[in-house]
Amino acid sequence: MRPELFYRIYLRFARRSRSLRLKMPPFGMFTIGVCIVSGLAGLNIFSSELYRIFTLSFSLLLISYIFRKKPVTGVSVKVFFDKQYIAEERSNFGVRIYNDNPFDLYGLELIPVTEPLIPDKKDFLEIKEPGEEKRNIWDRNVYYFRWQWHQFRKHKAEFDPVKIDFIRKNSFLDINYPILPVRRGKIRFEGFYVLNRSVGGLFYSSAYYASGDNIIILPKKIPEKHRLRDRVLLENELAVRGKINISQKHKVGDFIGLREYVPGDPYRNIHWKTWAKTGKPAVVEKGVEKIREITVLLINNGTDTDDELSVVFEDLLSGLFTILTVLEENDFITQFIYFDSPESIKVMTADSDKGNYSVLYNFLSDVRYFPFSEKTSFAPLKKISGNRSPLMVFSVADVFENIERILPGRPLIKAAAGTLSSKKGVKIAIPAVNTVIEEINLT
Repeated sequence: MRPELFYRIYLRFARRSRSLRLKMPPFGMFTIGVCIVSGLAGLNIFSSELYRIFTLSFSLLLISYIFRKKPVTGVSVKVFFDKQYIAEERSNFGVRIYNDNPFDLYGLELIPVTEPLIPDKKDFLEIKEPGEEKRNIWDRNVYYFRWQWHQFRKHKAEFDPVKIDFIRKNSFLDINYPILPVRRGKIRFEGFYVLNRSVGGLFYSSAYYASGDNIIILPKKIPEKHRLRDRVLLENELAVRGKINISQKHKVGDFIGLREYVPGDPYRNIHWKTWAKTGKPAVVEKGVEKIREITVLLINNGTDTDDELSVVFEDLLSGLFTILTVLEENDFITQFIYFDSPESIKVMTADSDKGNYSVLYNFLSDVRYFPFSEKTSFAPLKKISGNRSPLMVFSVADVFENIERILPGRPLIKAAAGTLSSKKGVKIAIPAVNTVIEEINLT
């Protein structure tokens, strides 16, 4: 059977189930089910007892539908998100609801609206579920498990509905709305549905309020109890010893004080106000400190398309994110390099003094892993051969020897995840911390 047919069928049912959630709570769906089953069963077996259940449930549905409340009006919603969230760390975001009506509101419910968990048609047709060939002929041709797997891949955060008991007229209410980031990525937050239950609680009336924000979820962090932080600083200290210290850069530090002018001092350091007051030239004296630099290279590709490597790559990013926070806390200037295609690299620089580490973190939320191929070349790394700062390489593929050949004599710190982390010569072994579901098993 053609997968295009099943994609259209699943797409139609997914959209209908979403719209049904906004019209009826679970209790209302249960009541409709009881009404239909009791009515059909009573008709078939001519049982008057079942018709009593049918009459009761039908009456409840009819009364609740007739006296259902009108959509909520005179309400506005504003959302306040943090700039970044970390995967698997429960957090909150702020929601403020304004009631501009001349009367109080009761029994409201907020339903967040994000981009739908509907797979793209191209991804559904071209990307198979891992282990799909092991399923029976029915499951392989109905494509249900592939659809579920694609939905899990798009599921990046969990929101629970929040009930609001009471909002006073002409006032507002602040709510800390809970959010559980599930996996790294970016989510388009579209807005809220404000629901109001009818009499009997069998139907909803709803109103939509747009927001239009982006939620950025960063990789999961390595636990603080792990020795990864100390290991990073130790390996960097070992790498910069010896001849590399000769080329260590320096920068002007904080203000120390004033001293008398000495021939040879640059004119730009003269403190003119002191000279005017005392009649003697004086210069500003500042401390000098070393610039702590490091180059971080991410090999965001692998030697094959093994499905387990995708989870290992998530562990690698978790270690990378944790190490970058260590570098930021210790005032490192980080030159970050990654592959944007098999034959080219891109470079970005993060400096804690400039406060642009957040730009680098945003990139980590969206970076993708692509298969290593024969076209992949490490020759572009020759562009960074002039930089003598330590090079920290993150990889799930054993490419360290290739990099050493291209950058001979460069202080190299090897960081790896998965089975590669136990190989001899790897300086930083990143533990497995991610439990991403990659297979759907309902048995």
